[in-house]
Amino acid sequence: MKTGRQRLNIKVIQPEYPNEGTSDSAIRCLAWMLDALEKAGRDSDLILLPEYANVPGIGDRDRMLEFALSGGVEMLEQVARCAAHLESWVAVGAAVLDGSQWVNRTILFDRGGGQWYGYDKVHLTEVEDEGLGFTAGPVPGLTSLEGTRVGFATCFDVYFPEYFSA
Repeated sequence: MKTGRQRLNIKVIQPEYPNEGTSDSAIRCLAWMLDALEKAGRDSDLILLPEYANVPGIGDRDRMLEFALSGGVEMLEQVARCAAHLESWVAVGAAVLDGSQWVNRTILFDRGGGQWYGYDKVHLTEVEDEGLGFTAGPVPGLTSLEGTRVGFATCFDVYFPEYFSA
């Protein structure tokens, strides 16, 4: 990654999320995202995938959590391998089981495919909190990517200016 005033090559991968809410439609969306990730090229410093990328379009709590533990885990493993293959940093939003709690986590993979950083969304929506039973993260966080400070704000987080002050 370049630092200082040099330009970073950042790519964003945003699929059309499926409306069906089925495992089959989620698998097709995962395949599309992984294909787009592979095509991003080695010239990318940082590649961003969307929130809930490992469970795309699945809104039913039980099906989402079941999928996150199967196809969703496999997808994250493939993202890690792509990060290493492309020698790029990759950030991906995911439904993750952390101990006994489900969180909406942004995972940052380093150029070698290792998990460098994780940020758990602080400001959950009512659906995430009450409907899905997710746990909010404790605080905003920052990490360093080769000398560049980086923080993540996930979806609803951007509506809270104090988040950015923190």
